[in-house]
Amino acid sequence: MSLERAVTEEYRRAGSLRIAISTISSSSCRSFRAAPGGAVSGCARVAALGGSGSFPQIASTTSFAANPFQIAHGAGSALADGWTTYSSRRWKTNIKTLPDALDKVERLRGVSYDLKSNGKHEIGVIAEEVGQVVPEIVEWDKNGKDANGVDYTRLTALLIEAVKQQQREITHEQALRRAAQQHEAQTVAQMQRVVQKLETQVQNEHRALVQLKAQAGSAQPRLVAAR
Repeated sequence: MSLERAVTEEYRRAGSLRIAISTISSSSCRSFRAAPGGAVSGCARVAALGGSGSFPQIASTTSFAANPFQIAHGAGSALADGWTTYSSRRWKTNIKTLPDALDKVERLRGVSYDLKSNGKHEIGVIAEEVGQVVPEIVEWDKNGKDANGVDYTRLTALLIEAVKQQQREITHEQALRRAAQQHEAQTVAQMQRVVQKLETQVQNEHRALVQLKAQAGSAQPRLVAAR
């Protein structure tokens, strides 16, 4: 009996979940590896059906699984030392820098919420809302209306470009501010030079007026005597 059929029969009998691990080589081999195309390869395969049991709910490379590796909704959080995503340019084409990243980030909404299944309080986003802005990172249900989830890790690419765009705008604003400050300083210095020049002219004219008054005062007795 195949692994998929065995798990299916177990699900039908018990109505709950069981995890089936198919070891391909030795008994010490318990790892598996997801290939770039999405299939799980290596020395072990994990397969399961969703159910009401207390066991972890996992789905893998089976005919009934929607994704190569899937933890059922409401089954809890996964824990690992790390997860590396295939990202080499060797597997990519038509590479373009994301446009209007800051605008897209501003259209996204971060929310807090309580899970209906267990009441757990969490923070995140609403997949349907994200799909209206960045549809590439949302997985949709077959009905095309309801979203199943968001690839939060790929939001990093959008945030990187948004931060860079924001930094460019900040740098531009700073440059404009510095230019305005320099222009203001030059204008103030020019006005100070004009004021200083006017003050010098006023002082010179005042001295000339004093000299004229003095000359007029000294000349008046001579005019009187001449009469």
